[in-house]
Amino acid sequence: MLTHGWFVVDQFLKATSDKGIAMSAALSGYDRKSVEEFVIEQVEATGADPDLIATTATLESLGLDSLDVVELSQGVKKQMGIPVSPKDFVDALTISDAIAVICRQAGIQ
Repeated sequence: MLTHGWFVVDQFLKATSDKGIAMSAALSGYDRKSVEEFVIEQVEATGADPDLIATTATLESLGLDSLDVVELSQGVKKQMGIPVSPKDFVDALTISDAIAVICRQAGIQ
């Protein structure tokens, strides 16, 4: 019974830890504009042509591959404290879609 109790506590901590990070991200002053600026900086760092980078640009047209998406998700998690994983970006086709994923994970409207 005690083992089951620890399992429940562990599951609770896992479930609430990401929410806590997301809440702290929203409370720490991040907004949609700061997320957009961060994403654009990260896309520029991949070597994408700065003249082509726009929120409407597709990730594919900018030459981003799955490794770039992994690096983006790690950067968001490490530098902004927003819990995202590469699989969160599966349906993201454009820069705007990627920004929306990050904002949703952070609880940013």
